[in-house]
Amino acid sequence: MDITIATEVAAALAPALPYLLKGTEEAAKEAGKKLGSAVWERGVKIWELLKSKVETSPSASKALERIVKQPERKDIQTAFQVEIEDILLAEPHLLAQLVELLKAAGDTQAFHASNIGNGAVVVQGKGAVTAVNHSFATRGDVTGNISIEHNED
Repeated sequence: MDITIATEVAAALAPALPYLLKGTEEAAKEAGKKLGSAVWERGVKIWELLKSKVETSPSASKALERIVKQPERKDIQTAFQVEIEDILLAEPHLLAQLVELLKAAGDTQAFHASNIGNGAVVVQGKGAVTAVNHSFATRGDVTGNISIEHNED
């Protein structure tokens, strides 16, 4: 069984997890603003499918706790992904549901980049464009919040 979808599921879910775990309407509004509505809605749908499986697995619960605290660590991302893989191996019908959900949602990945000083922005994602010297560049559609600030320190 090909479960490489676990990588995509983990990546789609990770940015929404802190807000999903708060479970408040205020957290949902904040997530919608920070992540964009498409990314947030996809995260909600994925979490609805996985929540009970993650919460009933001690190892998946621990991986969830770690990824919320330190989402930038690659080893923690990998551990969370492995837990998702284990769940999907045990639940083929869940795997099929997630494949359909992700296919229907299309490409709703969110990225965050910062440019401090006059250096280049780290480029992320397929077809990314680099911007330098207090500028902004994009290819394709942009949704959500964009903030360009210039501080003379």
